[in-house]
Amino acid sequence: MSLIGRLAAWALVGRAVLASRRGGDAPLRGAEPPPRGDSRAREAGPSERSGADAERGDRPVPPQRAGGPGPDSPLDLPKQDWKSTAKRTLKEIKADRVTLVAAGMAYYAFLAIFPAIIAAVGILSLIDAPQGTID
Repeated sequence: MSLIGRLAAWALVGRAVLASRRGGDAPLRGAEPPPRGDSRAREAGPSERSGADAERGDRPVPPQRAGGPGPDSPLDLPKQDWKSTAKRTLKEIKADRVTLVAAGMAYYAFLAIFPAIIAAVGILSLIDAPQGTID
C-alpha cells in the first residue's frame, strides 16, 4: 500500500476513534462545533448512553471464580466460556461498528491509489528520472 493510502487509512481510523469517544459521528469539515454552554455539548448521562456503554453501566467488575488460577492456555477453557466469549466479541464488534470502519478504510484506500500514482509520476519527472522509468 502506498504512503498516501496508509495516511488516508490512519486518518479514517483516527476520525472514527475520536467520533466513538465523543459518542457520535465526527463533524463535517467547516461545521462549527456547538457552543460551550449548549446542553448538547455535555456528556451523556447514564440513562442517555447507548450500545455497550449502557449495558455495562457503572457496575463493578465481577470477581474471578474461586478455585485457584485459571487455565494454562485458551484451549483449556470449557465450551461455555468459548460461547460467552464469542457472544461478547460479536456484541462489541456491533457496538464499535467495525464493519463500517473497515468499509470506510477500504473506500479511502482505493481512492488514494490514483492520486498516489500521479504524485509518483510527478516526483519522478522532478528528479530527472530516465524517460523509460516514467513510461
